[in-house]
Amino acid sequence: EAPPQFNRPPPGLWFNYVEILNPGPLTRPSDLVMNLLPPAAGSFTAPFDSAYQRNFFTSYFASVSSKFLNDRLILNGGLYNTSINFRRSSDPNNINTVVFDDGDTLPQVGAIFRVTPGLGVFALSTESLQPNSSQRDFAGNPFPPRKGEGREAGLKIDLLGGKISGTVSYFEISQTNRVVFDDTAPNPFDPVDGRGANVARGENTSKGFDADFIFSPTRSLQILLSYANLDVFISKDPNRVLLGTNEIGSYEHGFGTLVHYQFLEGALKGFGVGVGANYQGDTIAEAPQAALGNIQRTFKGQWDGDVFLKYATMLFNRKVTLQVNGKNVFERERPVGWDPRSANAANIAVTPYYYKTNRKFYFSASFDL
Repeated sequence: EAPPQFNRPPPGLWFNYVEILNPGPLTRPSDLVMNLLPPAAGSFTAPFDSAYQRNFFTSYFASVSSKFLNDRLILNGGLYNTSINFRRSSDPNNINTVVFDDGDTLPQVGAIFRVTPGLGVFALSTESLQPNSSQRDFAGNPFPPRKGEGREAGLKIDLLGGKISGTVSYFEISQTNRVVFDDTAPNPFDPVDGRGANVARGENTSKGFDADFIFSPTRSLQILLSYANLDVFISKDPNRVLLGTNEIGSYEHGFGTLVHYQFLEGALKGFGVGVGANYQGDTIAEAPQAALGNIQRTFKGQWDGDVFLKYATMLFNRKVTLQVNGKNVFERERPVGWDPRSANAANIAVTPYYYKTNRKFYFSASFDL
């Protein structure tokens, strides 16, 4: 399904890593500075802001599925209820002052039609709410929740008795009520001209297609391949310069692969090994810069990887699994500021500093009760 959010999740498996705090010698402290906001953007804090806050985000989902035409047509419908509650207080032991409480029940519908054995077409529509409570207006009040609307349609295949399966789909997702900065909005706390504040009037759109395939030539071997093509852009903003520009943190291409082999017999029975690799293309680093002719600077695309070795056996009539994971196999590089030695004709640095992160290894054990 296409999640009702501004960006499509990258294909494959992705991981978080602890960044190295000491990136090495730099030319000057200012080289560490990265501006991820639109030009002249900022935020203001009201003097009566509370010191402590608490956010509650709960959701419930109910669905029903029906089959028709000898099970060739499957209709799905559901309701997704979301409740968002935001509280704050100056007393950390009594954070019970409700300043925002909202929710909605939104529809989720979809259909799958099996054209021939092993080939089907599908379409779905989803809506959801996400809280804006972590961002507030000039007076310290939270904004209404963001609303996401997603549409997706595509093909599902299942061939050779399940040895080849996959999905190819096109999706379009929009997100409204996004918090953006409006330099013309009234703000009595701005000491310059009384204007400039966050407003919930932004919208962005994500369009693209993705493909995921699983190959299972034997019971022991599974191979996952995935690809996503994305176009994530700002579709509504008080700053007209930003309209149509790519969203910060978005990228155009993503690849993923995972190979898993499980030994089912012989001396190595119980062992399993897996290798995964993922690629995320050039990533938008910031909003358009006027000095660059409104061109957005980017961080380079990189590969990421993961490996694991596991062993499952029986101990005291209970299943025991031991596993070793290796993360960050390719030692991804992290951007830290912009290298002044890469300045262009407008004297703007266009290449970030990069430093490698370390590979991480973990051991885990599980025991079924």
